[in-house]
Amino acid sequence: MTSKEIPLTYFEVIKKLTDAQTLLLNDAEQNPAKRQLTVLDKTLSYLKDTPAVNQNSKSCMEMLSALSSYNLTNTEKMSK
Repeated sequence: MTSKEIPLTYFEVIKKLTDAQTLLLNDAEQNPAKRQLTVLDKTLSYLKDTPAVNQNSKSCMEMLSALSSYNLTNTEKMSK
């Protein structure tokens, strides 16, 4: 991972996958992407059974603020 790459939180992953799922469903008639929908559905289903479903941008910012005094790298803050 380079210094410009920052890992996504599970909250961000859920948001991006939900947005992608919506786009694929809207284009389903013109774009036969059923395999992508299957992967999206399974990934979202898994994440919605984890604490990630309770995350939001405010809780992520609060966590980052709480960790700021520990001088962690971005990767260390977002792992686990």
